[in-house]
Amino acid sequence: MTSLFTDIFRIPGSTHRIEPWVAGVPVVVSTLGALAAATLSVREVLRLSAAEAMQPPAPPVYRHHGGGLQKRPSRRSPAITMISRSILRRPVRATLTVLGMSGAIAILVAGSWWRDAFDRMIGLHFGVAMPADLHLGIVRAVPERVIHQVARLPGVIQTESRRSVPVRIGTGERAERLQLEMLSNEPRLRW
Repeated sequence: MTSLFTDIFRIPGSTHRIEPWVAGVPVVVSTLGALAAATLSVREVLRLSAAEAMQPPAPPVYRHHGGGLQKRPSRRSPAITMISRSILRRPVRATLTVLGMSGAIAILVAGSWWRDAFDRMIGLHFGVAMPADLHLGIVRAVPERVIHQVARLPGVIQTESRRSVPVRIGTGERAERLQLEMLSNEPRLRW
């Protein structure tokens, strides 16, 4: 996100740098976890005899549940029946799957909020706070007739003047420098 601003503004001391350990630690932990799981799986397979290891898994035993899956087979499609049986046979697995998927979606949504926020910020700034197509800034104070001359230029629909002056507000040792901004009587292009 900082690259959006560094393309336009030069902000000293705002270089974004990722430390190598931040990327390295998750890679090492994930690799060690995968190696441990693979080692345990291979060890279990090697403990079995060859004939037993090559045997297909036994088919699951389906019992009559109180959910009424076998009572009305004509009302449900076979796919719904299979899914319902799988959920009823392994409720913890189904719950963890739902929680994992919802967590992944939450991470995706939370990770992409800044794009929407940035678009909203630009839309509010240039569409509501400053809806003008062109802002003409003059360094020194000019008479009001200059505004009328700009208004007569071809293509100009509306003009509005404002003036900004630096002020120092304070008492004793405590003082603050601010900017005093004076708008026209009925500002329509800036508020």
